[in-house]
Amino acid sequence: MRHLRICMGVIALVIGGLALGATAAEAESVCPPSGSTSYPAGSCTLVLSSQNVAPGGDITVSGSGFKPGSTVEVTLSDGTVLGTALVGADGSFSGVFKIPANKSGQFRVLASGVDPNNDPFVLSSALTAAPGGTPAPGGRANPPGGRLARTGINPLATTGAGLALAAAGLGLTLAARRRKLILA
Repeated sequence: MRHLRICMGVIALVIGGLALGATAAEAESVCPPSGSTSYPAGSCTLVLSSQNVAPGGDITVSGSGFKPGSTVEVTLSDGTVLGTALVGADGSFSGVFKIPANKSGQFRVLASGVDPNNDPFVLSSALTAAPGGTPAPGGRANPPGGRLARTGINPLATTGAGLALAAAGLGLTLAARRRKLILA
């Protein structure tokens, strides 16, 4: 009976810990992270001067929500580095970057750096590089619907793995107890 109580206690702790983990994963989607006191929640943005540009043309990329004094690397989704920018005291950056003349098609512009807690932080926005591209003023950084992509762990998979391990532990405990009873 004692082993069963211990096993049930362990299961309760695992499930409670996984519930807390799911809460932490939800908090990761807050922009910036909830532990930050530098900015109000929801202040992370990435804005392109145009979402359509001709290959070889320039584009202004501006973003916020990064650690003041850090460096942001601006790249295309195919890995092409466009350059870097220094983040100001307010957590924002802005820079003019040249789209390579040999690039055409659909891309995402990625701004990679660190958030105020020194955690990796990436913002992205859609960009079309096509000959004769016409600027569309005030292009918005976020994907359709105004939400950034969710990154980090999948709390459902973590919960499932934890429950499977807890069930395996319970099974082994019960099997050992049954064996002990048979031998006695």
